[in-house]
Amino acid sequence: MKKFMFPVMFACLLCSCRSIEEVEATAAAGKANLVGGSYVDPLGVHVSIGAKILAPNKNSSVRAALGYSMQGGNYKDPAYTGTVKTSYITLPLLYTYESDKGFYGEIGLQPALLLSAKDKGKT
Repeated sequence: MKKFMFPVMFACLLCSCRSIEEVEATAAAGKANLVGGSYVDPLGVHVSIGAKILAPNKNSSVRAALGYSMQGGNYKDPAYTGTVKTSYITLPLLYTYESDKGFYGEIGLQPALLLSAKDKGKT
């Protein structure tokens, strides 16, 4: 139950913000990079919904989102093989800037809460 309190509070804060201007949903597939051993990285999935919660001027804004991410990898050593699977709830908070000449940049934090981590191995 503790794992879900922070994301629920974050979602309530996001919904109670009165200056929400844009809401967007994203879905993506990509490869993770696990370090160590002989990992082969399968495709991972990330879905999120976010909103612009503050826009101090026309070129900059603050965005918040709530997302779900699945990551993992397959490993193979001489003695054993297996699969590692992890899933996270992500809570990115980003400052974005877009200049009139086309430059675009984002900076911010993306804390993640580990929901599950499974390692299935065979010897």
